[in-house]
Amino acid sequence: MQSNEARIDLIQSFWKHLDALRKCILRIALTIGIISFFCFSFDIRAWEVGGVGIPYPYPDIMSPFATDVFLRMSQDLLPPDAELVALTPWAAIMIQFQISIMLGIFLGMPFIVSEIAKFLGPALRTREKQLILRLALPSGILFLLGAMFAYFFILPFSIDFLYQFAAAMGVRQFFTIDQFVNFVLMMTFAFGVIAELPVIIVGLSSLGIVSPEFWMRNWRWAALISMIFAAIITPDGTGVTMTMIAVPMMTLYFSGCAIALSKNKILSIGLMISGLGCVVALASWLHDAMRLDVGGNNFGSFGWRNWLVAGVGLSTYALGMIIGLYGLSKERSSRKKAE
Repeated sequence: MQSNEARIDLIQSFWKHLDALRKCILRIALTIGIISFFCFSFDIRAWEVGGVGIPYPYPDIMSPFATDVFLRMSQDLLPPDAELVALTPWAAIMIQFQISIMLGIFLGMPFIVSEIAKFLGPALRTREKQLILRLALPSGILFLLGAMFAYFFILPFSIDFLYQFAAAMGVRQFFTIDQFVNFVLMMTFAFGVIAELPVIIVGLSSLGIVSPEFWMRNWRWAALISMIFAAIITPDGTGVTMTMIAVPMMTLYFSGCAIALSKNKILSIGLMISGLGCVVALASWLHDAMRLDVGGNNFGSFGWRNWLVAGVGLSTYALGMIIGLYGLSKERSSRKKAE
């Protein structure tokens, strides 16, 4: 009798969790769908009131927000003598739809993460919940920095570098819109995921799934996997762009190893974020010094994109210092309690 009741409770619990998963997936899909529909069908325009522009949504399926993003991408990344072509009548609208979906996922990410956290929350222990909360902010910062690094530095350099070969041969350069958009989205997303390496290493080590020493012992395998991964996602066989991907991957890998081996992980994460912020700000200066800026209105001698990247880098540096000081104060308070 008790076994039948336990079996019934187990089946009811299974269907309850399945229903919760269904509702979670439905809410996530609805969020992505609404944002994607807006990006696919509406544009953002400004209404002048007293000399001040007030943005408002305007229905325009021929030139929606997704098209504005595509035009911005082509202006920022394509060389001046390169041309985009559509090989099929439906290529343009499919690219517009694809960009809308990606914008829906990106803009809806905070809600998506919160829904996943609500679904997994009851199954997690208190220690695991605290770890997720501690790593949530560094994870978002690293993904943003990785995506910006790819868009503002890796992609302009790699595309211009590859097109120089065709220009030297006197070949007229064409790029289909689907190949261009897929390449940009893949590289941007890939660098955002690559930047999560320290978070993955620290998370697995803190949960006790993998020991911190394991990462250091197998760094050669990590280097080999980084080279293979970089070779797969890069379109050229020259090895230049592959190296530009593999080197940051290994830098992030060793940063994650150092944090996993550290006793004060909050302080180490703060120092790592500050260091990345300094690197991003320095990269924006080098980007301008090497004259790799390919578009946009300039403010002085510094392009608007360099100002944006430098601002994000300095803000990241300040945020990392705040996290590091918090970890240091927490360590001091724990020492005082122990005394």
